[in-house]
This record gives sequence, structure tokens and C-alpha cells, in this order.
Amino acid sequence: MSGRWFREIRNWLNALIRRDEIGQEVNQELEQHIEFMTADNIAKGMTRAEARREARLKFGGVVQYAEETRDSWGTRVVQELSQDIRFGIRQLNQARGFSIVAVLTLAVGIGAATAIFSIVNSVALQPLPYADAGRLVQILQVRESDQREFAPRMETVEELRKQTRVFASVAGTTGMHGNLTDVDYPVRVFGNAVSINYFETLGVQPLLGRTFLPEEAVEGKANVVILNHAFWLNQFNGNEAVVGREITMSDQPYTVIGVMAPGFRTTNGQMSSPKAFSPLRAGVSNSASWMRESVGRLQPGVMVEQAQAEIDVLARQLEAADPEFWRDLKLRIVPLLDHTVGDTRPTLFMVLGAVAVLLLIACVNVANLLLARASSRQREIALRSALGASRLRIVRQLLAESVLLAMIGGALGIGLAFFSMEALLSFAPVDMPRLDEVRIDGFALLVSCAMTMLTGIGFGMVPALQVSKVDLNSALKDGSRTVGDGRRGARLRNALVVAEVALALVLLAGAGLLTRTFANLQNVEMGYDGEVVHITRIMFPEEQYLDDQARIAFTDRALEQLAMKPELVASAFTMGAPYFGSLTYRLDIEDRAEADAERLPVVTTSTITPDYFAVLGTPFRYGRLFNDRDRENTPFVAIIGENVAQQHFPDQNPLGHRIALVRGDAPRVWREIVGVVGDVRMDGAAQDPAAAVYLPFRQHFTFPHIKPIVRVRQGSPNPGPVVAAALQKIDPGMPVERAMFSLGDFDGFKIAPQTFTLFLFGVFSAVALLLAALGIYGVMAYSVSQRRHEIGIRMALGASRSDVLRLVFFRAARLVIIGVILGVAGALAATRLLGSLLYDISPGDPITYVVVSGVLISVAAFACWLPAYRAAKVDPMAALRSD
Repeated sequence: MSGRWFREIRNWLNALIRRDEIGQEVNQELEQHIEFMTADNIAKGMTRAEARREARLKFGGVVQYAEETRDSWGTRVVQELSQDIRFGIRQLNQARGFSIVAVLTLAVGIGAATAIFSIVNSVALQPLPYADAGRLVQILQVRESDQREFAPRMETVEELRKQTRVFASVAGTTGMHGNLTDVDYPVRVFGNAVSINYFETLGVQPLLGRTFLPEEAVEGKANVVILNHAFWLNQFNGNEAVVGREITMSDQPYTVIGVMAPGFRTTNGQMSSPKAFSPLRAGVSNSASWMRESVGRLQPGVMVEQAQAEIDVLARQLEAADPEFWRDLKLRIVPLLDHTVGDTRPTLFMVLGAVAVLLLIACVNVANLLLARASSRQREIALRSALGASRLRIVRQLLAESVLLAMIGGALGIGLAFFSMEALLSFAPVDMPRLDEVRIDGFALLVSCAMTMLTGIGFGMVPALQVSKVDLNSALKDGSRTVGDGRRGARLRNALVVAEVALALVLLAGAGLLTRTFANLQNVEMGYDGEVVHITRIMFPEEQYLDDQARIAFTDRALEQLAMKPELVASAFTMGAPYFGSLTYRLDIEDRAEADAERLPVVTTSTITPDYFAVLGTPFRYGRLFNDRDRENTPFVAIIGENVAQQHFPDQNPLGHRIALVRGDAPRVWREIVGVVGDVRMDGAAQDPAAAVYLPFRQHFTFPHIKPIVRVRQGSPNPGPVVAAALQKIDPGMPVERAMFSLGDFDGFKIAPQTFTLFLFGVFSAVALLLAALGIYGVMAYSVSQRRHEIGIRMALGASRSDVLRLVFFRAARLVIIGVILGVAGALAATRLLGSLLYDISPGDPITYVVVSGVLISVAAFACWLPAYRAAKVDPMAALRSD
């Protein structure tokens, strides 16, 4: 920036300051004269009010002058701003094609940024819908060896409540479940048993009814529950009369005393009750006292770091009292918002970064358009300068036009964000926290407006400074062949194109890596046919099914009923299945006894009926499958997964070997391996296959819940009603969900973060690629128009059309190649942030970078083909005559 430009700004600021100082001096002097005149009038017998009014009338002209002096600057600013806006509107109206392209470009960028920021703001930035939510923390127990986090024991929370001074209150939940029977059909309910101060600690009130009273947690008192909002809508149709109603769960009466508001949710809970939280009493065994979650409210003014320091002291005291239990454990507290958002926050910020890049590309594109358009206005700007307009005045006028463009584009962008939000959220992972709270609120609109103004100033400042520095002599010369802005303007436009290409490649690289990740996940062998396998869970009512024999009898009859249903290809029952969890044991192999049981390998177990593998579609390798002869009074047998066979029997046939599943001090039960099946991924495509051991249903029935699993034909409707009808034909009181989930649904849920991010990166990359192509086309078209005379001379001197094509293409190629090189360097740094979302591919995968660079270069080549083609068709005589 030149010294003249600095001097203009300095003089302008000094004038403003001096103008204000003059006004203040006049006011001070005037007030002195008025006070003197007022004193004289009072001496003549007037009241002070009359005396002052008389004095002001005498100096009325001076008062008016002072007020005009004080207000003139503000009036002039408003007038000049109004003139700038009116003139800017006329200019944009005259160049409608340019205005439409610029406005749509900005609308896409601002709209995408507004929508994504609204999601980030609602999920990760806004406080939780609890009173003074910043003081709420999650209390966790952490296993130091693998950093696994889980809720602490009830006894630990009780010690925190009694021995620390940093908490105003501490509360927690455990799990509870029951069969709800007095509704349209029996349903299994999973809820939370909560401490009596749970809602008080969170600082929430129910939508309907009340919270718990202290006496309602005492044994022997009436059972009460508070329903969660979604469960109230689904099971009771949102009927407000449910408050005060008595419902029956597992043959026990419960009185509904409240319904929580939509924003409140407990961990995996459909309702809450204080009744089952009595294990907080002393003397409960460790195995029965683990909590589902524990929250604390810090005292006012207490920081998380201060609370953590005090908890560390308590943890050392607890470790000294029970060193065996605390050997690998420690206590940690984290803000409740951080714990709620969890791993979603990094993904959201990566997407926000991507949309910021897209907005930057849009700004660069519009800045390039403004540069190209402004060169045609140099004669106008030179004339204004010659008539006395300062460079600052011209810059302000050009910025007013840019801000007008941004405001119109911002308004359209905000409308686009409102319109597209629902569709955008449909691609979000269903387990994204606080998804129902996402909305474009006042804060998001304020940020969007600020972003619009900064965008207008940002993309308008560089062209305004460039164009406002004009050479009056050459610009006003009569008959000038061109009003081009010279080498400096050309270099600036070229730099913007390079930046646009580089930024586009960053987005394309991210989209390419996520595309390959998605393809890798889709091609993973899961070990089952997810789309045609459906599963649900039932819990045996404890009163009717007290022992294993009653449960086995029900299962046998249920398999007979399901076999008669033509809608079902095959049916089975299991106690362990993909996504539904399995028990873990340590594996002991006969003749390889390990003295230290803790060093035995860990395996997952699934207790299954004979047709389980046929239902899943798991490949059978060798040996035999289970059959009806594998009963409780026959030799115990097992089937192992292929990876167990390869790991523990690498050079021998595992059939005939005996294994035992070890847990604690229980006696070993030896089982003969009779078969080997393919591996099954129990927790999604990104996880390694489980080291699995399968047991016959009749030889290992240990839990009161079981999972019906069925295979249907491709394209068949949800089999839930068929399965529920078959099971409730045997026992009308059996709670069965009417909707079953396919394993393919769970597969999709598991890779939903990658799918969501890929969708957004794909959309952003496509828009960025289009904007980059438009930017390259605009620069090359402008360059050809400016060099038309030169091209005519070259062709008149013998240059062929192919020579002209090469001239234009080589110039564009230099810009694109430089942009690609810079983009690859930027992408290598930026895509490392995607590491947690990638599967079986590195952030620096060379194939991805080669492919996306090729795509970008191809699009760039197509974008500059039309200007090059036009240049090759220039008539030399017409070009020379136009000089």
C-alpha cells in the first residue's frame, strides 16, 4: 500500500477527530455564556427555569449552530452511505448476469456454512438444557491400562458425596427393566433406577406432574415412575391423563407421577424410578453395585481442575483401603457436555472446517469475478478520480457494492439453510447426541449475518484496492484500445485461481479418502447376510419362567411355531449375536493348562439353537453343526470360529480337542470341539472378527433373556408382527417388540459417521469443483478478450490455430499445476484430521491423490477449452481493425 494511501486515511481520521473537537469546544463555550446569562436573569428576579429558558432563547442561533456542528458528520455519513447503496444497486442491476452468478455462488457458500454451523452449535456448543449446565460433570472410573471409561460403583459415589467439598450434589442411575402388560400388547421396558436427588442435581423439571419425594425411595412404599417424553408419545399417545394412572410392570403396580420434557434423556431409559436404587445401602457386593451413570453438580465457583485434584486425593485414600480393586483404576470427571457429545465433536468440527473451505472458495470466485468486471469500469473510476473523488471514497463505493452482493447472497443462503436442514439431518447418524435439538436459532442467525458482512468485505477489499489505484493518463486517453488493468491485475487473478484450485483439491482429497473408506467397509466380509436377517430381544417374565427348563420348553414350541410361517426362511434363538452383545470368557485348552488364569486368551460366546448359522448365512468350514442330540445329558460340545482355530491350532486339526470357558473360580467344564465356522464381525465392519466360541442352547442356558433371529426373503416386509404373533400364541403375556431390526440396519448405523461425513464432503467437493471450473473459465475468457489484438497479430504473422490453442492451454496449465501442487501439500496436512474416520487406508494414500488430481486437471482442461476454442477462431483482420 502506498504512502499516499496511508496519508489519505490519516487525514480522514484527523478530520473526523477535529470535527468532533470543534463541536465539543462550541458546546462548552456556549454553556458558559448561557450560565452567565442565567445568573443575570436570576438577579433580576426570575426563577432558575425562566432564567435559563430566556438565556437559551437569546443564544438560539448559536445553539442551532452547535447542534448542527455536532450532528453534521453523522448526517453526512448517512447521506453518503445512502448514495453508495443506491449507486451500488444501479450498478448491480446493470450487470444482471454477473450479479446473479455472484449471488448464487455466495448463497451456496453461506447457506452451507449456516446449516453446518447450526448443527455444530446445537450439538457441541450450546449448553445442555439443564439449569446452570456448566456446573454439571460426569463422574467416571477409568481403567488405566486401556483407558476404558465406565460408571463407578455406588459405594464410590457415596464416598464422593460424603468426603468431598467440591460437589453441591451427586446423583446416579442404575438399570431397571420390566414387562409392561396393561397396554395394547405386552412390551419390555428398559429404564433407570435413579437416586432421589437425580432430577434436582440436573436441575430439570418434568413437563407434566412432579419429581420424586424423599419418602418414595424407601422400601415398602408405593412404586412410582416418571416417563420419558418419547416413550409417553409412543405407548400412551401423548395423553396427559396418564399422570396419576397406575400401570403394571412385571406384575407390580407403578403410579405415573410425571412426564419429562423432550430435551431430557437418561442413559438408555424409557422411564425412571427411585425404587431400585436401594443398593446404595452399605453391604452390597461389588458385582451388584455398579452404576450406569453418575453425575455431579459442582459448587459455585469450583473449576473442573480443582474438583479433579480433590478427587485424586480421595482416590488415593480408597486405593489404600482396597488396593486389589483400585490397582488399575482411577477416577476422572469431565464436563457433562463433553461427555454427552463425545467423539461426535471432532467429526463435526472437521465438517465445519470443510464448509469453511467451501465458503472461502466461493469468496475467491466472487473476488475473481469482481476483478474481471472492475477492469471494464476503470474509465468510469478514472473519471471520478479526475473530478475529485478520493481513493478512499472510491474504495468505499466498491465495498458497498460487495457488501450488497453479500447481503443478498446471505439472505438467500439463510433461506437455503432453513429449506435444506431437514434433508441434511436425515443423513446424520441416528445416535448423534442432541440431534432433536438441532435448529437454526438466533445465535446461528447472528453468526450467519456477521459471516455475511465479513464475507462481503473480505472478497470485495482486494478488488477494490486493486481497481481504485488507476493511472488517469492512460485510462482517460481517447481511443485507448483497452482498459485492462495490466500485469498486476493479471497476477492477482492468476493467484486467486491457484488458490481456488488448491482449496478445491483439499476438499476432493477428503472426499476421495472417505469414498475409499466407505468402499472398504462395504466390501468387508461380515460373516452374515445382513439385509435378510432380522433380530429382536425378549425377556422372560420371571414369575412364569423361573428355571431353564421352562425357558427351553418355550423356545422349543416357539421354533415349531416359527417353522410354520411361510414368510420366514429359517429361524433360531441365541443369547449372543452381532450388535446385541455376547458374554466373554477366558479360553483354556486341555493339555495346555496355564497357571495364571488372567493370562488366558479372551473369547466371546454365543449360546445358539441348531439353525443359527443357517439363519445368519455364516459359512461352515468343516466338522459338524449342532443338532437336537446335543442336550444337557450328552457330552458337552462346542463350535469355534475360524480365527480361533488359526490362532490356537495353527498346525493341527482342532476337531476332537477339548476346551473350557473360564470365569472366576468356577470349575472348568470341558467341551469337545466338533466344528469350525467362518468368522463373524460382532460389532461392525471396522472391528476385527470376534474370537468366537459357540455352545448348544440346551447345554448352556444362563440368562433370562433371549434373542429370536429369523431369515426372510430379499425385499420381504419387516417380520416383527409375524414373530410377535407366533410367540404370543404360545404365551399371550410374552413381551415382544412389533418391529425387528435387520443386521444390515445395524451395519448402516455403525458406519453412519463415515457416511454422513462422506455425503457432506462429496457435496462440498462437487460445488468446489464447479466453482473452480467457473473461476478458471472466467480468467481464461477474460485473458483471451484482453489479448485478442495480440492473438490477431500472431495469426497475421503465421501462427496456426493449434499454436493459439497451445498458448492458451499452457497458460491455464501452469496455474492448475501450481494449484494442484499446493493443494496436495495442504491436503496431506488437513486430511490427517480424518484419521479416526478412515478404514484400511492412510491419509496420504497416493492412489487417492493421483485420482483426485486427475479429476481436477480434467475439469480444468474442459473449463479452459471454450476460451481457447474462441481464441483459435479469431479473425486476424477483424482483430487488427479494432485497434
